[in-house]
Amino acid sequence: MAKKIRQRDIVTFESLDKNRKQELIDRLFLLNCRIFAGVEKAKFAQYISRKEARWNKVKIYRNLAGEAVGYCGIHLMDIPETENDYSVIRAETGILREYRGSGETLRFCLSEAFKLKLRHPSQPLFLFCTLVHPSSFHLLQRHFFRIFPRPDQETPPQTATMMQWLADYFDEKRIEGASPMVRDTGWITRDSEEEQAFWADCTQPDVRFFLEQNPAYGKGRGLVTLVPLTLPNLLVAAVIYVRKRLQKS
Repeated sequence: MAKKIRQRDIVTFESLDKNRKQELIDRLFLLNCRIFAGVEKAKFAQYISRKEARWNKVKIYRNLAGEAVGYCGIHLMDIPETENDYSVIRAETGILREYRGSGETLRFCLSEAFKLKLRHPSQPLFLFCTLVHPSSFHLLQRHFFRIFPRPDQETPPQTATMMQWLADYFDEKRIEGASPMVRDTGWITRDSEEEQAFWADCTQPDVRFFLEQNPAYGKGRGLVTLVPLTLPNLLVAAVIYVRKRLQKS
């Protein structure tokens, strides 16, 4: 059984002075190194506090002793020079293995997306990810009915073009000979042999799809994924999340 997260703190990077911001990045980087390999400190700092973002928030998860055991960074990005103005949420998440399974990071993302959508209902909003692990793809597929790509539906050409454009815009590295929907992120999840075997043998259709599309995820490659954060999509995801939490309680 997963250990429980007991405390949660939300920090907005823009509210911190230079020293406090650096202290937070240093602490989060040490935690991140226990969860991921392949990420240098300077690169992590660029991800967790994006200069081009309208705002950067991070939710820090702590155990009963007050030790940080996970984080979820969320960033709101306004996309310029496009035919239709829209905004994108980007996120990085990492939780120590023994504290996973509670859906904490999804809850934070849903909460922030609902706030944005209710304040600006007519502004198109998307969650854009380059997913480096089948568990992340499985989580999103279980909750959102509109998500690209998905195993039971072709991605519309216009949407695929938008996804590739966003991946290039965010400087996600293309891989020679690979699909443009798979990018080299450098973020390698520290999976045990048992975890690797579990995902390799998993029969869930979305997991099989992820592995087919991104077989080298263990080398830090990510599958480009887009979720339109419309109110119906958010409401369905929230209902599914609450139902699953009630079933576990």
